[in-house]
Amino acid sequence: MVKSKKIVIAKPIVGEPKESDFKIIEEELPPIKNGGAKCSAFALRGPHTGTSLSRACLNHFSTQLSTQVLVEALWLSVDHYQRAVASYVMKPGDTMIGLAVSRIVETRNPKFSVGKLVVGSFGWNTKSVVDVNKPGDLKLPKPYLLPDFKGLPESLGLGLLGMPGKNNEDRRRRRKRTMDEIFWEDVDVEEKRNESETEEHEEIADKEEMGPKYKEVGDALKRIKQGKAPAYFGFLEICKPKPGEVVVVSGAAGAVGSIVGQIAKIKGCKVIGFTGSDDKAKWLVEELGFDAAYNYKTKDIAEALEEAAPEGVDCYFDNVGGSQSIAVIQKMNSFGRISVCGALSYFNSSSAPEVNNTSMKTPSIQLSVLTNQLKMEGFMVGRWNDQWLDGLKQLVQWTTEGKLKYHETVTEGFKNTPKALIQMLKGESLGKAVVKV
Repeated sequence: MVKSKKIVIAKPIVGEPKESDFKIIEEELPPIKNGGAKCSAFALRGPHTGTSLSRACLNHFSTQLSTQVLVEALWLSVDHYQRAVASYVMKPGDTMIGLAVSRIVETRNPKFSVGKLVVGSFGWNTKSVVDVNKPGDLKLPKPYLLPDFKGLPESLGLGLLGMPGKNNEDRRRRRKRTMDEIFWEDVDVEEKRNESETEEHEEIADKEEMGPKYKEVGDALKRIKQGKAPAYFGFLEICKPKPGEVVVVSGAAGAVGSIVGQIAKIKGCKVIGFTGSDDKAKWLVEELGFDAAYNYKTKDIAEALEEAAPEGVDCYFDNVGGSQSIAVIQKMNSFGRISVCGALSYFNSSSAPEVNNTSMKTPSIQLSVLTNQLKMEGFMVGRWNDQWLDGLKQLVQWTTEGKLKYHETVTEGFKNTPKALIQMLKGESLGKAVVKV
C-alpha cells in the first residue's frame, strides 16, 4: 500500500485562519483500479454478431482503460477562494481543496503515462489516486497533462498559465456520440477493413476527446486564431478596454491583478493599481509598468484617483469589494465597465456579508451606476473554457517576449502549506502564492 499525507481542517475556521485550524494526517491509499472491456454491450447494438464484430469492438475500445492514476504532488496552489470554501462549504476532517501540479507515478492508461506532469484539483495531499475523467471539487477542471511551456516554470500551470473553470462536458459528450456513429457506420465491411478503420477512428476520437489542451503547445498553436487567457478573460471580455482609457485594478499585486494590469498596459491603457503595502506599490510601478500605484491602507482612494486620474475611470477590475471598490465606482466615467472578480475584503470576516442588512452604513453604489450608466458584471472564468488554449498561447508568447512579467511567492515544504495560505490572506505574498512540496 502507498502511504500519503494530507492536510485537513481540524476545527471550524473563524476570522483569520491559524495554523492550529489545520492538521496533517497520514493515510494509506487504495491501489488504482484496472479497466475492463465492454464489447458485449456494444455487440448487442450492432447488426452483426460473432468474431468480426467482437474483434472490431475490442480493437475500437481496446479495453476500457483505467481512468485512475497515482500522482505525487510537486506544487500546490494557494488561493483566496480556499479561505471562503473552508468556512462555508467544508467541515472539520475534510481535506483542503486546491489545484496541484503532480507527477504520475503509477498508471494503466497510456494517455497518462508515468513521468508526465498533470494538473488537477487533487487537494492538499502528497500523493493521490485520482480519476482523470472526473472533475475536481467544486467542479474544478478534470485533470489534464501539463503542456509545454517553452522553458517557463512548471509551477505557472497553477497561476499565469493555469486552466480555468470546469471542462466543457457538452462538447465531450458530442464528441463521444460522433465516435460511436463513425464506428457503427463501418460494421458492415469486411473484418480486416473494419479493424483497420476502427483503429483509425479510435485515433481520431482520442484526439478529439482529449482536446488540444492535452497536446504539446507547439502543435496546438497552429489552430489558434486569436489570443485570450484565463488570467484576463474577465478583463477583456467584460471591460473591453480601449487604448487611452483609464483602468483601475484592486488587489493589484496578486496573482490575477498583476497580470490584468500588465495586459491593460499592453492594450494601451493608463493603469492605476491599489495594493496593501508601499513595497508592492513600488513593485507595480517600477517592475510591471503601472502608471501609478498606491497603498490603500495609507492613501485615501478618492484622493489617489483625483491625483492619478483626474479625467475619471473607465474600467475597474475589482478583486476586493467593500469600501475600496465603492470609492473607485464613485469616480467612474459615463459608460464605465466594472468586472467583479473577487471579494477579498470579506474572506477573513468572522461572518458572511449581510446582504440584506438595512442598517449597514456603507455608501450605496446604485446612484453612481444609474447616473453614469455603468456596466457591472461578475464572472466565473469557466464560462470561457473553450477559449483557454487561445489565451495560453498569447500568455506564453507575451511572457517569452518579456512583455508580461510574473512573480511567485514560493513556500518550501508540504507541512508549511497552511502557513502559505495564512500569509497570502494577510497580504504578505507577491504575485502567485505556491507551495513546493
